[in-house]
Amino acid sequence: MTFTYDDNGVITISGNVPEDYSSGGAFQVANVTLPKGEYYLSGFKADCGLGGLALVASDPNSSMSQYPPTDSGAGVYIDLSEGGMEFELVVSYGPQCAGMSVNATIKPMLNVGGSALPFEPYFEGLADTPVTAIISKDADGNILSSIDIPEAVRTLDGYGKGIELCSNEVDISRSNFIRKVRAIELTGSEKWSGYGSYYGVYSFDITDRLKSYSLMTSVCSHFKNILHTIYVSPDKANVGEYSDHYNKNHTYFKTAFATVKEWKAYLAEQAAAGRPVTLVYALAEPVEEDISDKLGDIDNLIEVAPGGKIVFENEDGRAVHSTVTYMLEEGSI
Repeated sequence: MTFTYDDNGVITISGNVPEDYSSGGAFQVANVTLPKGEYYLSGFKADCGLGGLALVASDPNSSMSQYPPTDSGAGVYIDLSEGGMEFELVVSYGPQCAGMSVNATIKPMLNVGGSALPFEPYFEGLADTPVTAIISKDADGNILSSIDIPEAVRTLDGYGKGIELCSNEVDISRSNFIRKVRAIELTGSEKWSGYGSYYGVYSFDITDRLKSYSLMTSVCSHFKNILHTIYVSPDKANVGEYSDHYNKNHTYFKTAFATVKEWKAYLAEQAAAGRPVTLVYALAEPVEEDISDKLGDIDNLIEVAPGGKIVFENEDGRAVHSTVTYMLEEGSI
């Protein structure tokens, strides 16, 4: 079987299912590692007799071993109680498919949150879903109260930015913006250095990045973070991967470019095309900013109810993955 990927994220499946696959099974399409949270896997069910999409835990001993195939145009809700799990995205098939000739397309999409969304073409970059409203609902889904985030807050540099380790925060009760991560665009203007005689490995320094031996302290729009590997064993890294040094300022990228000049030209081209190579990293020390002038007279109280939930929405009215910390007053529920 052959899987062809286009620039919009559409996958074409073609070829013949082997005759000896009479017991059914699945074709692996991709791998993905997910943090704790809610997800929704959607995509078009193949119209060739194959089953739909499914996420299968790479660890066969995991209690979350498999999520069932999607229905046509619908999807499957996924609630991960633990993070850092690796899954395989597969297309399933039944025994009736043995020997079948296949030519079909699927449009897989994994949404953060508990709702299925219309398919959107793939875009190379980091997804930002800043919260515009915090809504409290009771057990029946009725809205109890809400807090609208002022535009002056939503347009703060870094609002809505975060990585799995931490994210920027708005403390409404203290009127503070707490910056825990920073995003930088790599445009080729940085001071880059080669790494010994290793082909295509280049590094630059980030002085305010959090250093850690065991935690990934950054994410990149175009490159995959592989903890430690590049500066320890650069010959074992693949093109498209990068690593942060655990106690120095260096961040290393494994590229396909023979010279620093070519690498910097690539970064400049990406930036000029509107898709800059962007690095979001955890700060060594949080930076707090008073935003009382931007919050105005916003109400920091929100009514909650037993069995209810807090929902975060973006400007499109879609639920986004976020957290809230609040204190309960006696008799308020």
